[in-house]
Amino acid sequence: RKHHQAGNRGRQRAVAVAVEIAPAAPAPGSALAELVVHLAAQEAGHAVPTGDLYRSIVIEARPLDEAGKPVGAPQEQRLQRHFISTVESDESGRPRVRKRQSEDDRLMPGHPQELRFRLPAAARLVQYRISLSRLPPGANASIATSISLIAEGQVAIGRGKGVSL
Repeated sequence: RKHHQAGNRGRQRAVAVAVEIAPAAPAPGSALAELVVHLAAQEAGHAVPTGDLYRSIVIEARPLDEAGKPVGAPQEQRLQRHFISTVESDESGRPRVRKRQSEDDRLMPGHPQELRFRLPAAARLVQYRISLSRLPPGANASIATSISLIAEGQVAIGRGKGVSL
């Protein structure tokens, strides 16, 4: 279990994100291995992450061969609020562009999520990184100002039970 600090009107309080990483070897005859990431919000009475409109939890997986060399493209999934732009009239009747939330797949208390990454069968290891991002997808910024690390590591495919953090 890993914690990150979230501000709350001048006070600091811990919000826990429970993480379990489970690699699975390819089934006989399959061209794909799999990495399953279980995430749950704990000790929070709200969606995680909360705060800025574009705050998200970013989960990255990089498949590697037994020598640690990449064997496929890195993959990324984000848990966040999604927005669309709409044109609406303001108080004076003039058109304005407004952001409206269209979807929300953040962690909700009491509702763990399971994310699956399909990996090439040649993958023997997977590097993973789970972080909190404070910027919209595609924004370029330094990791120091936009990312907080939740968990990272490497697991072997098809050997052992995985990792719980």
